[in-house]
This record gives sequence, structure tokens and C-alpha cells, in this order.
Amino acid sequence: MGLAALVSLLASSCSSGQTAQESGSGSTPGRTIIVDDYQVKLSGSLRVAFFAPFLGNAAIQQVRKTVAAKVAAVPGAHLTVLDANGSATTQVNQIEDAVQSHRYNVAFVIAADPTLECRSVTKDMPQAGILVGVFNTPMCGTWTKEGDGLRAPGTFAFIGGTHTIDYYTDYFTWIARRNPGPQKVLVITAPQLNAVAEAIDRALSRVSEAYPDFQVVDEAYTDYSVPMSFTKTQAMIQAHPDATLLYTGYSTSAQGAVKALSAAGRLGSVKIYDKGGSQWAAQAVRDGRLQATTPEAQATSAAALMQLLIDGFNGTVTHPTVILHDGIKLLPGATGSGFEAFTKDNINQWKPEVP
Repeated sequence: MGLAALVSLLASSCSSGQTAQESGSGSTPGRTIIVDDYQVKLSGSLRVAFFAPFLGNAAIQQVRKTVAAKVAAVPGAHLTVLDANGSATTQVNQIEDAVQSHRYNVAFVIAADPTLECRSVTKDMPQAGILVGVFNTPMCGTWTKEGDGLRAPGTFAFIGGTHTIDYYTDYFTWIARRNPGPQKVLVITAPQLNAVAEAIDRALSRVSEAYPDFQVVDEAYTDYSVPMSFTKTQAMIQAHPDATLLYTGYSTSAQGAVKALSAAGRLGSVKIYDKGGSQWAAQAVRDGRLQATTPEAQATSAAALMQLLIDGFNGTVTHPTVILHDGIKLLPGATGSGFEAFTKDNINQWKPEVP
């Protein structure tokens, strides 16, 4: 979810919390694309701004490399990577600078705060002649919706669908059914107020109501990093020595949780259910450290979204588009939301896209 040869393409510089990477030169003729209420006027060469909330995550690094490969394949194209270093305020400033400077005509957005950035991404960008693709985290309030409703008006494309309320409801329901009887549940989730964290909280509320024995006793908001997840897990298991289940919002969080539970002698007595499907997670499922993981296809979805933006810029795709389930083919047993779980029984059917 390898592209190691691309590293040589990625030259970095740091200024105002930004990291820049560029490739290519040239130009293409101008055109106008209708995106909802906006006439997005495109001109010049393909100039892509990649907005990342942070770059210290293996998944986002894979997305960045995949986007770089797509852009590098377009004659005359340029790519600039803008790292918000975990700050929504920094990302808002980067977006506003992109709008005012007119340096870019395509934006690949992984939003740090979809609510705070709503107007800038869905209104200011298209008005400034920027074709917008949103990756994974829906903008504005569209995280409460499903299907085509995940694309916010004003944006040209959205890919994702594995972070919806229905998806998480299906996952937590699956966990509850596999663990009948009273359960004390710990949750490691996304940064607080993030749309993903809010979707998880709504799903947990639904499932806790439907399955009263599925009792969430503690929840930790993290940046998905191994160190923070380790620390948060340590604190939670000390506060709740009777915990029986742990959900981790991404595979790096699961790594931190496994380390903490192992150090406390609780690995196995607390069952871990992961979301992310990394290579590490797949092996951890095989050897029993994790009960299950669910897939995220960072390379597949990043390539599909970037290609949509390139096709939109070239005029071969002229209408706003949504791609669900990260663009992957689901197993026959997947739910309507796209949820599917990989356990020891079927983990070899999943091909991880990140380490």
C-alpha cells in the first residue's frame, strides 16, 4: 500500500513548515472545467500541490511516493509537497498561500482539519483555478455521509470510503459479535476533532447501544505514531487492568499497542483489532499478535486519485468523480459499506501496500 527509485526525484526544502519536491517542465493549453457551481479555469503546465497533514507516517509517505511517480510521468509537470507538520493552522496557511500565489493548478489534499479548511479547499481553490482532489478524509461535513455524498461540492474528486460511520459500525459490530459477553474495550483513534475520530465515535455509540456488553471504557486520540500509541496504551491498561479488547485506528498504532501490552505481560489477554493492513499487521495476524486487520490501499488509491486529477487537467475526465473502497476489489463477503476483515483464515488474500 515499491517506489524506492522515486526518492531521487524528491528534493526537499524547509520554509514556513513546508517541504517542497519538484520534477519536470513544459506547458499545456488552457481549459475550463465545470465543478458544481464553479468554472475552474486551468492554464499552463501541470503544477501539483500535495498537502499533507504530516509526513512521519509510513502510509502518507507511500501516498507521497505514488503521487510523485504519477506526476513524474507527465511531461512538463511539477510537484510541490507541503508538510503541515501536524498543524491544521499551518495547513490552512499553506492552502491560502496556494490560492493567492496562483503557483498551482491541481491540489492533492489530505486534510488536517476538514472543517477548518472547508471554505479554502471547496470554494477558494476552485475560484483560483485549482482542480481539487481529496484523499481519504472527507471535507466539510461530508464525513457524515456515504457514497457519492463523501465528495464536497467544489472538489473535483474524492477517493476513500473506508473511514465512514457505516464502515466503522460494521467493523465494531463484527468485533462485538465475535466476542460475546461483557467486554471492556479500549480504543486508539485519530487526532481529536479529526473527521475520522468523529466517525469512529459515532460508530462506537451505535454499537455500544446495540450491544450493551461492548463497553468502551477508554479512548486515546493519537497521531498514529508508534511512540504515542505505546504511551497511550500503557496508560490505558494501567487505568483499566480488566480491559479485554483494543481497537487500533492504524497499523502503526497497533505496533505501539503490541509493545505496551507485551511489556505489561497482557498481550493475548487483551485482543487487538487493527485497521490499516500493513505488512507488519498482516504478519502480526498470522502469528496471533493481532486478531484481525482491515485493508487500506494507499498506493492504489493515491494512484487512482492522482490519475483522475491528471485526466481532469487534460480534459479527458470532465465531471466530478468519487471512487469508493480505496479503489480496490472487495472480497465476496464484504459489507455494503465496504468493510472486510482479514484474520488468520484469509490474511494471505490481502496484499499490503505499506510496510
